[in-house]
Amino acid sequence: MPSATDGHDQLDAFMRATARPWSPPGAVERPRPVEIVSTLQAEPPRVKPLIKVVKREIHRAVNQAVAVLSNRDFGIFSRADELVRPVTHRTPSQTLTVAKQGENVSRPDGSVIVTALTEAALIEVLTETALFMKFNLRVNDFVPCDCPPEVAKMVLARKGHNWTMPRLKAVISAPTLRHGRYGPQRTWVRRGHRLAPCG
Repeated sequence: MPSATDGHDQLDAFMRATARPWSPPGAVERPRPVEIVSTLQAEPPRVKPLIKVVKREIHRAVNQAVAVLSNRDFGIFSRADELVRPVTHRTPSQTLTVAKQGENVSRPDGSVIVTALTEAALIEVLTETALFMKFNLRVNDFVPCDCPPEVAKMVLARKGHNWTMPRLKAVISAPTLRHGRYGPQRTWVRRGHRLAPCG
């Protein structure tokens, strides 16, 4: 009668045989290269700027929110009296509904369009890029919170007044020339007198 040890040996042999890729009998197993990851350094987490929302001083929070949006890395621009950002247009699937007159524009898939930021979109951007804190009477201290809608409304209501965001003049979508050939398509945003890649 086979013992429990024999059963464990058979199970161990089965696991070793199935865990490794199959190789013909007599083949010499080559050691796999080992990648040393201890030298790889991860990017440090970005520290969000702190914005405290205080009663009767909400204008300070609005000024700080404008300063946060002025960071070019966030891709928020001012155009006339609107806050906009370039996005990539994806061709929607065809439906049986009749398109509106404003939507009867033919754009190829991957085209770059400029969209205005709504109040909800601005709340999302500010909550992601800044740390808002509001005073809580229960704990008698400031606690983290989402961007208050009043701050987003006041930023949009300025309509260009005291805005320091980079101004958007033009957006183009063109292939990048590299090594004597065309590379992948990229989005270029005109900032002042120079073009900079976006995304």
